[in-house]
Amino acid sequence: MKKRLSFLVLYIILGLFIIGQSGCSGCWENPLVTITSPDNIVPGSAIVQIEAQAISKNKFLKTSNGIQRVEFYVDGNKIGEDQTNPYQCNWDTSGLRHNTIHTITVKAIDKLGNISEASKSVTINVEWSVLWYIDGHNNLGPYFQNELSRLSNVTSTAGINILILAGLSGTNPLSYLYYFHNGAFETLAQGNYNFGDPNTLQNFLNYGIQNFPAKKYLIIIGDHGSGWRKRVLGENLVRDICWDDIYGGDSISITEIKSVLQSVKNLLRRKIDLLFFDACVMGNIEVDYEIKDLVSYLVSSEAIGWVGITRWDIMFNQLVLNSTMPSESLGILIAQTYFNSYPRIERTIAVKDLSKVDAIVDDIYHFANYLRECIGNSASDIMNLRNQTQGFSPYSNYPDVYIDLYQFANLIANYTSHNNLRNTALKLIDDITLSTPYFNYSGYSSAKGYSIWFPSSLYYYNDGYTKYNALDFAQSNQGYQWLLFLYEELTAPAD
Repeated sequence: MKKRLSFLVLYIILGLFIIGQSGCSGCWENPLVTITSPDNIVPGSAIVQIEAQAISKNKFLKTSNGIQRVEFYVDGNKIGEDQTNPYQCNWDTSGLRHNTIHTITVKAIDKLGNISEASKSVTINVEWSVLWYIDGHNNLGPYFQNELSRLSNVTSTAGINILILAGLSGTNPLSYLYYFHNGAFETLAQGNYNFGDPNTLQNFLNYGIQNFPAKKYLIIIGDHGSGWRKRVLGENLVRDICWDDIYGGDSISITEIKSVLQSVKNLLRRKIDLLFFDACVMGNIEVDYEIKDLVSYLVSSEAIGWVGITRWDIMFNQLVLNSTMPSESLGILIAQTYFNSYPRIERTIAVKDLSKVDAIVDDIYHFANYLRECIGNSASDIMNLRNQTQGFSPYSNYPDVYIDLYQFANLIANYTSHNNLRNTALKLIDDITLSTPYFNYSGYSSAKGYSIWFPSSLYYYNDGYTKYNALDFAQSNQGYQWLLFLYEELTAPAD
């Protein structure tokens, strides 16, 4: 009996000792904390989840006393805390510059006040910056507004920046600079900007590149377009794209576009990755030649460009899922999204590798040269084939002075008995095919990516000559050969 009492007293004493030790802060180890997420590379313009594990142990019993809370810091600034395991906190990386390094610190505090922390460095990665220039200072304003409203379906912008300069008719102020991220528009600036002034475009692109850097850049220029031609609102006006009716009908010419893009290339120290002319009849070989050394891939239409129908929300959601896609793939995604957004409308679209434009233009030189050899006996036949070719007008109430280059070359190749002309036409067809990783059209007999100027009469040749002659294409030996062909064909006597 005494022996049993001795053991009982021993157990009681031991229990009191343990209880005393458990209430002693010195008997508890500092918490163990580990950052389990994210990885070392995190996407910019995203909600990134930081996750940590934390535990506190008694030195003697090796049991957990429990963590009171875990605090989360980025670059020394507290961004949140959590009291439940697993310990988590969301970090909004919106606006953080590509390739910058940031330090995540997690502090674990146990119920006795012991504190431990862990840190890791992470690098921000932004694959694409989208710089979207929307000129809605005209009748297109409501349609652009529709496109912007659908972006509410884009709840994540992980890995991409979307910067928008939008001029919207009927709003006050007239223009807004938006940073769109994770389903929300953040207004960075507002005011009244002339979208027909190339300086407005230049300043926007410079700001976007300097403040929202990325691995690759997509530039979207949206508004009315007329290829390289002027819009008929007065003989003294030379308009090509971005007609701002609020500012007296000002616009940006193709030579001004080239100057702007040259400055962007100088800033990047390389070519622009991808450009989309979201405007009518910009798919001219003459326009492409003007910017071939400044842009890697171009998306454009030979015909009417349907503003307001493109499901940018669908396109951006797909880009977020595969933000590392290369320029050609993104160009194809944009073109397919555009084409599929409203299948009942007549439309054309093409993605073009501008590194291959020189080969096409070299072909045009020989093509024009051999056509000139045939004019004496076949001027009427050439014109008949031209009239069978799908044509496009630069604006309403004007003839189809642009024709599809591929179809015209194909008609010539199938018709002529001139071997050199046939072979050159076939090579032109092959090089057009090689330069277009994607094209599609509906409601037209042909639209393979490139139209070319071929007016139907000397009157319309003279109407466009001055402007055409100022283009890089016409100033080149290859384009000058085409210009000679046009003049000789249009002045040839009837067969």
